[in-house]
Amino acid sequence: MPLTPLHLAVGFPARKFASIKAFIIVNILIDLEPGLIMFFGMDTLGYPLHQAVHTLGGATLMAVTTVLLGIPYKGQFRTWLYGAFLGGYSHIFLDALVHSDVEPFAPIVAGNPMYLNIEPAVSIACAVVLSYYLAKWVISLRVGEVGSSLLVRFRRKFFPGSLGK
Repeated sequence: MPLTPLHLAVGFPARKFASIKAFIIVNILIDLEPGLIMFFGMDTLGYPLHQAVHTLGGATLMAVTTVLLGIPYKGQFRTWLYGAFLGGYSHIFLDALVHSDVEPFAPIVAGNPMYLNIEPAVSIACAVVLSYYLAKWVISLRVGEVGSSLLVRFRRKFFPGSLGK
């Protein structure tokens, strides 16, 4: 599926040293290829969804493009660079595991020696990692604490004797 959020399962654990923005941008650039092929109906004509951009060379090109897009982030150049290349190469690795038409080493090696037909396992593993980071984010919002303090202020204002001393 183009633009799948499951690729973020690799990016979130690395967010201390790799830019999530660069990671997301390079993943979008790589998945434009199958997205456009499906949009124009070329897949129904026999074109494979994953072609030149879904190779290590294509991922490198998209990562360099992302790095060039991030030049305004001068203070964050290293994290931007790491995010772009981690995003590009991890995208090719994950897609090579689950899509038979990905040829990660083309044009040097034809076919996909990494294909294992394990899409459900990879999807579940990525979903578990994403769920963990989503839960950490929700906990960091401290919604319960904010809500309870609002309730206490409301009760103090409108029901001053209800909280005791």
